Amino acid sequence: MKKTLTLTIALVASTLSVRATNISLADFSGTTLSNPVTFADGSSLPTGGAMVRIGYFNTAAQTGTWLADLRSNNIAQINSALQSFIPLGENAAAPNLGDIPTAATGPRIQARTINGVSQPGRLAGQITTITPVAGTANTANAGGVPNGSRIYLLVYSDTNSTLTQSEQFGVFSSDVWLMPSDGGSNLQLNTTDIDSAAEVFRGTFGSLRLAPIPEPTSGALALVVGLGMLSRRRR
Repeated sequence: MKKTLTLTIALVASTLSVRATNISLADFSGTTLSNPVTFADGSSLPTGGAMVRIGYFNTAAQTGTWLADLRSNNIAQINSALQSFIPLGENAAAPNLGDIPTAATGPRIQARTINGVSQPGRLAGQITTITPVAGTANTANAGGVPNGSRIYLLVYSDTNSTLTQSEQFGVFSSDVWLMPSDGGSNLQLNTTDIDSAAEVFRGTFGSLRLAPIPEPTSGALALVVGLGMLSRRRR
């Protein structure tokens, strides 16, 4: 009896380990374009001039100020919040976290042609062979991504993931972007699914505009100028 039970468990574990799912990026529903990701002023992101990352946040590694840090204008605080981000399709040493087939089809900002109209800055791409595993959603797991984990889309206004002052950055999600339990299922990340401000973690809801990171010296410079004028008046 014990041997039979051991064999059954091993067989289940083996079956689970080979299961994988795909995540695809799109930002349109049928022929209706809505919620494009843009710069803060509403202008289009340049084709090939920006980058997106797909992944989930390890909630166990987050501080009580995580969301405030993510939405702040302080580079150090934003990067602190991003420490709990687990990217998919970027780590060759962990194939269970997915693979980007080629640079051409990876999750980057690309032009999409729909009904003959090219839309600069539309999102497109795919991450393949992500292994779903059992476990608490949005926690780190060496075997893959726990089922039900909420998936996030990070959009950078340039072609790398290093944030700098004056750059624009957005973090979006949707309550339907959940890691499926069925390894054969594809998860479609569609910006039309983001239908409330609560699903915008950094940025602006509506056109899904990125949030700018202002220069830290601007506020300090205004304070210095103000103090200088006050001093001159006193004289």
